[in-house]
Amino acid sequence: MKSLKLNFRGRKFLNILTILLVLLAQRKLLQSSNPSMTRE
Repeated sequence: MKSLKLNFRGRKFLNILTILLVLLAQRKLLQSSNPSMTRE
């Protein structure tokens, strides 16, 4: 039971990590395609 809970938590963490990586990649692509639009 404990290992199952840990596995679930690890999966959730991996999902969040994947989403963050995708968002970062999209941001980088946007910045490289139009740098004037996404200037901070």
